[in-house]
Amino acid sequence: MKQETFNSIRKIHLIVGMVFLALMSFFTSQAKTCYYKDSGTTFTLLDSSILLGQSDVAYETESLYTVNSEEINLKAGDILSTSPVNDECVNATALDCGETVTGDTSTGTDSGGNPTPDLWYSYTGSGDQESVTISLCDGGTDYDSYLRLFDACGGTEIVTNDNFCGIWSEISFTSDGISTYHIMVDGWGTTSSGNFSLAVTCEPIGGGDCTEVEYFEDGLPTGWSTVINTGNCDWENKSYLPTGDQFSTLAMVFDDDFCYVDAPASNVTLLSDVYNTNGATSVLLSYDIAFQVSGTVQTATVEVYDGTAWQQIAFYDEDLDPDIQTESMDITVYSNADLQVRWTYDDNNEWAWHLGIDNFCLTHDGVLGISDNEIEGFSYFPNPTTNGINLSARENIEKVSIYNILGQKVVNQNSNTTSIQVDVDHLTTGTYFMEVSATGKTATYKIIKE
Repeated sequence: MKQETFNSIRKIHLIVGMVFLALMSFFTSQAKTCYYKDSGTTFTLLDSSILLGQSDVAYETESLYTVNSEEINLKAGDILSTSPVNDECVNATALDCGETVTGDTSTGTDSGGNPTPDLWYSYTGSGDQESVTISLCDGGTDYDSYLRLFDACGGTEIVTNDNFCGIWSEISFTSDGISTYHIMVDGWGTTSSGNFSLAVTCEPIGGGDCTEVEYFEDGLPTGWSTVINTGNCDWENKSYLPTGDQFSTLAMVFDDDFCYVDAPASNVTLLSDVYNTNGATSVLLSYDIAFQVSGTVQTATVEVYDGTAWQQIAFYDEDLDPDIQTESMDITVYSNADLQVRWTYDDNNEWAWHLGIDNFCLTHDGVLGISDNEIEGFSYFPNPTTNGINLSARENIEKVSIYNILGQKVVNQNSNTTSIQVDVDHLTTGTYFMEVSATGKTATYKIIKE
């Protein structure tokens, strides 16, 4: 077993009811008496050389003890702490979706944030992007709490919350499905601590279920655009909102407050890419929206293009509560080869707050067929293929999209040349449909991945 001499105060975490035997004195080989922890923070001690305490145990003599299967030298001044294992970020307790855990921050120490005791938890994605909520609002928290979310220990603070439900806290964020996020259960002010009940809930926001999905993490997506109809301010790619709850990840935001009171009237549009939903028997649209007014006349309008005209599917003219909501709707009736979605914000010449859009998801069950259209001079090879397809045409190829047999887009590549190579090495073996756009024409071709 490992021997280690303490040169300074060190914490060793104990488990309630676990017996620790003092095997021998460090200097004398004299057997020492055993001691154990009863419950809470009280120790039953049978050795007079060990001082009693409510939270810590101090040693007057240096002796060799077995703690957690390791022989450790303890000497005068060393402290055996009863702080929880997850008192520090590096020892954060992992959480799962649907789990509820309880704890007591008063047993911890202050590791940053507000000068109050805190404890740490972590959450790692399940592989698909999802909306995760960490809540202290189930009635099991008895102190004025504060929650913080970080992208790593010592990393960037992503989102915080104080009073989401009374004096208790709740945060929501978008997990990318891969990263580990760290949650600090903190207290408000300088003295708040106590018992808490922490619940984790998760909701899928697309990923594998969406035929088309945009999270805006890399800015305005290819094929999307913004239009300033009136005014001089444009949409921004950010998570900050001037009032209310914040997006936990990057979104597309029109920040009317940033334009200031003396700015001209703002009417702006966020316009999606064009999507071919021909043949679909179901077309579902979902998105996250944040909308807050400061006057009485601000509006947000959502429309879809049905191939001939724009059709309104949603209208907002009052504050959202909760501040950020997920909207889902069936737009099958508008299915066509040139479907688009647009969001228009109008402040009606009043200084106002914001409109934000995030987590766009378009799902349809259409299976692409072979197009009757042909692009003059277009060719592609090899087919079947194992890792790539070479495309060439007389005119510039503008865009190449590949769909699986469920109609889900699995490759999206933009171009402005007469010849390109499309990588399909990551695709599983099977049949796919390749949609090619060039010189204003779009044609679909069947390809086989071996």
